[in-house]
Amino acid sequence: MTYTTFLYRAGITVLLVTIVAVIPGLGQDPKDLPALNSIRTPNSPAFSILGIQPTSVERPNTPADLTISIDNATEGFSEFPQNYALEFSPYWMTRAPRSVTWQDDVKRTLPKSIARTFSISFATTFKEVEGQENRGLSYGLRTFLLSGRTSQKSINDIKVIEHSLKGLSERFEAEFKPKLDELEKELRRRLAIDSLDKEQVREWFNLEKSRINEERVAALNEVTEELKTNAEAFSTQRVGVIVEAAFAGAYRSDSTSSDLKDSGYAFWLTPAYVQKDYSLVGVLRYLKDSLSNESMEYGARLVLTKNRYALSVEYLKGNYRGEASLQDRERIAVLVEFVVSKSLWATISFGDDNNNPGGENSLFSTFGLKFNIAKDRFKFE
Repeated sequence: MTYTTFLYRAGITVLLVTIVAVIPGLGQDPKDLPALNSIRTPNSPAFSILGIQPTSVERPNTPADLTISIDNATEGFSEFPQNYALEFSPYWMTRAPRSVTWQDDVKRTLPKSIARTFSISFATTFKEVEGQENRGLSYGLRTFLLSGRTSQKSINDIKVIEHSLKGLSERFEAEFKPKLDELEKELRRRLAIDSLDKEQVREWFNLEKSRINEERVAALNEVTEELKTNAEAFSTQRVGVIVEAAFAGAYRSDSTSSDLKDSGYAFWLTPAYVQKDYSLVGVLRYLKDSLSNESMEYGARLVLTKNRYALSVEYLKGNYRGEASLQDRERIAVLVEFVVSKSLWATISFGDDNNNPGGENSLFSTFGLKFNIAKDRFKFE
């Protein structure tokens, strides 16, 4: 029995035993438990603070596109945009990225990290209830203060693609350019012969040139198929010290007036140390609303991954102040994941959730299946 086979069978055994052990605790509703992932820095903080999931988001790539998008949404800057979502990265709308190669992006200085990852998001909501306009407006800022570095695996994958592209260029130069040069040489020779019909010569030339181009396209398609197998390499994984931060503010109208009023703000911070087989991720979220309610939630997760298995331990603490009078909460949990297939994982969790308002006691355990649409379990870009 190989070491890999032993690990595989041992993992299955542990999984089955744990399932039996946790089934008695399935009665507690896991939705009442705080989720550490929901606290980490959101991709679009403006959408998060308004609590919306827009069906479409405008993502302009140039200043002209940005202007047109806002102009259309506001009817020529004369109307409040209705249910509008916008997100853009100023750096990538300038000329600067044209000179950036992947080698330049392996490591980033603090200014480069902030500039290249800085994004701005806006969102609006509009609803009319019994003749009263209910409007909401939010803005968000997000960036990576530290971006770590491109992982060695990602660098190796990119080099494979580079080699394939170089091979395509060399194949064209070695095989097709000489053929085209020889064809043009033969064209000139035949055109110089007075006894040959010039139209027939040109028709022959066009047919031969088309044939050579078809061969070139077939070779291109062959290499393209090879590149598709390495397409995920372009979604690079970064490792090392990574610090992500975001801020968002919101404004809403109320039943007394359609004017927008300050509705609060939020701050997120997600520091992490990421390596190939493990990562330590911290989270911090601070929320303040217009009613003097404020909350601070913070925690950390240690994740260990190996082939088809993942083990994570997380701690979460929530402090709440204001009119809502929520109890402070503390949660510690262990999560075991086993990859059933490329996009399906079996998950088992168990832990302790102090002051959980949704259950009679704080102990919990769950078992379920989770579908994954991303390649990696935990990833920073």
